[in-house]
Formats: sequence, structure tokens, C-alpha cells
Amino acid sequence: MDKIKPADNHFVIGLTGNIGSGKSLVRKMLEHLGALGVDADWVTRQASQIGGPAYDSIVTRFGKGILDKNGEINRKQLGLQVFSGRKALEDLEEILHPLASLATRRIIAQSPLPVVVVEAIKVLESDLAGQCQSIWVVEADERSVYERLERTRGMSPTDARARLAQQTPAAQMEEKADVVINNNTSIASAWEQVSSAWQALPLPTWDAASFSALQQQAHLLPVDMVGLKQAHTFMRENPDSLPARFLESQRLVDPKINDQQDLLLRDMLRFYFSAAQENELAIWNRDGFTCRLEGYQFTAEHSSEKLETLIKGIEALNAYYLCGKLSLPARNEDASMLARLGYDIRKSMEDRSNPALKAGYNLYSKSNPDLLRLF
Repeated sequence: MDKIKPADNHFVIGLTGNIGSGKSLVRKMLEHLGALGVDADWVTRQASQIGGPAYDSIVTRFGKGILDKNGEINRKQLGLQVFSGRKALEDLEEILHPLASLATRRIIAQSPLPVVVVEAIKVLESDLAGQCQSIWVVEADERSVYERLERTRGMSPTDARARLAQQTPAAQMEEKADVVINNNTSIASAWEQVSSAWQALPLPTWDAASFSALQQQAHLLPVDMVGLKQAHTFMRENPDSLPARFLESQRLVDPKINDQQDLLLRDMLRFYFSAAQENELAIWNRDGFTCRLEGYQFTAEHSSEKLETLIKGIEALNAYYLCGKLSLPARNEDASMLARLGYDIRKSMEDRSNPALKAGYNLYSKSNPDLLRLF
């Protein structure tokens, strides 16, 4: 996971919308299409954790009652104070927004990808608005928002109304938008709108090397492995193009998956690789600027070599996405290969309840903290 030279200039999309509208979903869709995604909420979480530049100020302002047993800030307890009155919210924003703005500017400046999408509730109110070449607003009606917040966050309609009351009305945001994504209906509909708007972006002309790199990371990932017995190539896929076999297999293990719409709802926030072989697939995900290889399925032949190919490919992508950490489950027999690649065992997975993570697997990780410095 070595550093890649930043793009010479960047096209920045400011992505906003009220809570529950589906901003994160649209950001992930743009990442699927080749943008570097920045989640301002993730950035503020890093600033607020123990040792972060905002931690002491938040605890001083809101008291030790917001801390959990480990001393970390309990976001739910903090939220009860913040969303009970406008003054508390303004105080928190005064602490966090300058740090989030600084970190976001640093991420943009370091991005090897020429297109960066910044997701934040208050893009339009922040000083980052002037750095955005395009403003996208995600909108959804109140019924959809309430249902989404109850399903994903366990939030009651009363709590949801309190949160929305503290935010800018969607109509005001849309007046300043270059693109409006309606997220009232299906995931497939939102994906179609996002893909169409992406194609219509007035992007500047990139140098050939940057454009080639962008196309490579967004579509195909051929990895040349010296010394392996067999060449392996994995294709990066979007969830809406996954083979029908994957949908069928997921129906067997997840009772909530009935059709492609259910699969998109669950998995549009993930990334996929599939190999040329019929039954080989890998699933990976990112949280901020850390990456997890969540699972993979290979045929027995050359499985360790295929895993090595996949890891090196994801590491190459992680350099483009500024992800300084990769974790993955692996069998005991892959330990020497992973040690050679610089991975350390974090813990045994035999006590995990997930049936997909069988006994005999360990969780491995590798970090490069110098790949991205936020503060």
C-alpha cells in the first residue's frame, strides 16, 4: 500500500441532503463509478475519539456523562444533548467543523483519483462549498425518511422529526443544486439517476496516465503475479451486474433476500470482485479509509495463490482510495503467505457466531498509517 502521486487537479462533488435521505448510498454509488469518497461524519468521528483533536473540547463542553465505560464518546448520549437545542448543536459544530474542513482539504489534496465526492449534511453552509465544482442533493419524502431511519438506526418518528427540525429544508438545498437525486423509490432507480448524472459531468481533461489509472481501478483489475503457477484475473463488479448465481446463493443464507432489489439494498454499500471461474467471488468494504475483505469463495485449486492475487489487487486499489489498513479472514494454511505480505494475526475467529467464518480461520491485518494523515 505505497503512496501514489496525487492527481494534478481535482473535480469535487459536494454531496448533501437531510438525515435519512440516502446520502451514503449515493456516495457509495459514486465510488463504484470511480470517485474517491469522503464521509464527513467519519472524519468527525476520528477527530472525536480518544486522542483526537476534538475529544477534550467536546468532553469539556458536554460533560463526562457522554462517555462510555472505555472513555470514548458515546454518540447516542452526545446526540441526546446536541439535538435538544440549537445552541448545543452550534457549540458542537464550532468544535468539529473547522477540523472536518481541514481534514477534508488534506484528503482532496492527496487524492490520486481526480474525482472526489464529499458527503456532509452542511456542505452548502461550510467553506468547502467554494471548492466544489458540482453540488448534488439527495432528497426523499418524509415517509421514506422515517421508514429508513427506523429500519437502519432504530429511530422513532419523534426523534427523526427532532433531527430534521435542526436541518436545512430540502427545498432550500435543491435551489442550489446542480444535480438532485430522488431516493423515494427503488435502489435501482437511484443507481440509474447517479450513473446518468456521472456520465454528464463536465469533467476537465485529465492527463493520459491519470485517466488510465482511473479506468483500471474502476473496471478491471488484472494482476500480474511473478512466480505463480497460474495467472489469475479478478473483475471488479457493481452490485447490479452481479451474476444471477450470487443472488440464488444469497437466498439460501439470508432469508431477507428475495430479489435483486433486496440484494441492492443490502449490498450497494459493498464492492465485489469475481473471477473467470463460475463460482468464485470476493466481497470487500470500506469504512472511511480502512478496508475489510469480508469474504471470498474460491475453488480448491490454487486457492492460496488466488487469495494472494486478490490481496495484492485490493492493496493496489487501496492506494488509490488512500486506505491505510486492510483486514481479512484467512485459513491457518495461508499464514506463511500472509506473513510474507506483511500481515499480522489479530485474533482467532473460532469463537465468531457468523457461520461463514469457520473454525480454523484467523483475522489478519496490515496497516500503513503514513498513507493518509488527517490532522
